[in-house]
Amino acid sequence: MARKCVIGIDGGGTKTHLLCTTLEKEVLCEVFGKSSNLCSNSEEQVEKNLKELIQTCMDEIQEEIEIVSICLGTAGLSYHNSQEILTNMLRQYTKCKNISIVGDMVIPMIAEIADKPGVIIISGTGAISYGRNSSNQQYRSGGWGHIVGDEGGAYWIAIEGIRAALRYFDGRGKETVLYQMLMEQLHCKTASELIDIIHGKDYGKKEIANLSQTVNEAAREGDQVAKDILLHAALELFYTTEAIIKKLELHHEKKFHVVLCGSVLLKNKYVNTRFKQLIGEKYKQSIIVESQKDPVWGSIITALRSVNNG
Repeated sequence: MARKCVIGIDGGGTKTHLLCTTLEKEVLCEVFGKSSNLCSNSEEQVEKNLKELIQTCMDEIQEEIEIVSICLGTAGLSYHNSQEILTNMLRQYTKCKNISIVGDMVIPMIAEIADKPGVIIISGTGAISYGRNSSNQQYRSGGWGHIVGDEGGAYWIAIEGIRAALRYFDGRGKETVLYQMLMEQLHCKTASELIDIIHGKDYGKKEIANLSQTVNEAAREGDQVAKDILLHAALELFYTTEAIIKKLELHHEKKFHVVLCGSVLLKNKYVNTRFKQLIGEKYKQSIIVESQKDPVWGSIITALRSVNNG
């Protein structure tokens, strides 16, 4: 008799994490593969990546199983008909009929606080916030991409740092070590060389976002301009979070959780400290939680719920 199991998937922009467990949460298989984000990959590439990931999982388990539920959390839901496309792909390669596709900001929140009211703020390369109240009303804020949004994310911090450096170079901005540090980081001798690299075809969003570390290093050295950029990032993340708190009236809850997720919020002490201070001062009933659980477990929990409610 085939063993019943569920699959949870965390589909990121650069990698995909798949976990297969029994209905009692015993891990049968854990595999990693390439991106399954339809916004940053073609449909053909995503299908190929998911097929390889599922096949690797099946090969590792080496026993007869019945996949009764799947949940995929992904950042690519803004892509046209993405839920239908991803559902069909997963159904084709697993024969599973019970499939859920949710946003990538949903699963880390479920992994951390389950059904409790709260808001999660994610600040990695970009930034987005998502919340749910005790009436199960849901809302999101931010996450509009690096060109027009993502305030408080690593890309935004890096761009603010580059702007501050160039303003100082022009003589229209405050003195800062950012210009010299960026020149050294990128091995440039002139501002024109710096701009050529930033706008070059080999220098994308990820590479620019990595320059946020230079802003952080400058702040640690005492540079006030760099510190102000990081404090401004914390403020932008607070605004994004507060928009959800007000929309869902979480401040009327007896208590609610604020889950911090992403490298900027978890690893940058300036952003982390200031953000916690802003939330704590205004919302005394909030419980601040730093994300520690793997988001893929949020997908597993969602898949199991679907089985139990089915």
